[in-house]
Amino acid sequence: MATPFTPTPAQEMLGIEHPFYEMDQMIFCASALRSEPDVFVPQVGFALAESFVIHARSLLHFFSTITSASPPICSRATSS
Repeated sequence: MATPFTPTPAQEMLGIEHPFYEMDQMIFCASALRSEPDVFVPQVGFALAESFVIHARSLLHFFSTITSASPPICSRATSS
């Protein structure tokens, strides 16, 4: 069994901006989807919804307890 990844203080400082960026983008997409949906062509709404889900997934991955030795989520789903 692999040991959990423990970042150094320097790595923690470098990574602290990541979740804030993802939260900011997710909130932007959510508010854009809620405001004036009639002004968007359907493709823009789809792109905003997809962007929202991508940023949400990134946050989920960031806050999960996946070890550094674990393969990415997509490869675990297809390897069975």
